[in-house]
Amino acid sequence: MSELSRDEFAEHQGTKFKIFFDGENPVEAELFEVTELRQNRIQESYSLVFLAPPDAPTLTGIRKMEHENLGSLEIAISPFKQDEKGTKFEAVFN
Repeated sequence: MSELSRDEFAEHQGTKFKIFFDGENPVEAELFEVTELRQNRIQESYSLVFLAPPDAPTLTGIRKMEHENLGSLEIAISPFKQDEKGTKFEAVFN
C-alpha cells in the first residue's frame, strides 16, 4: 500500500479505526482530529489524533490498524491524554 496523504486521512476524520495492541483483540478508536499541514523549507508535517475508550492500553509504538476504506496500516502512535471521555493517541508524520 502506498503512503497516505494528510488529505486522504482528513477525508476519514470522524470514522472508526481498529487498533491492535496485542495482535488479537482490537480496540475501536475514532480518528478524532487531523491537524493542518505545517510546512517549512525542509519538511512538511501533520498529526492524527485518535480517541480510544478510557480503558485502552496506553502503549507507545508501531501498531497495526484497520479501516474499512483505507485497509490495513501500521502507524506509530503515542498516548498523550486520558480522561473520562477516553484516551487520545497521536501519530506524527514528517
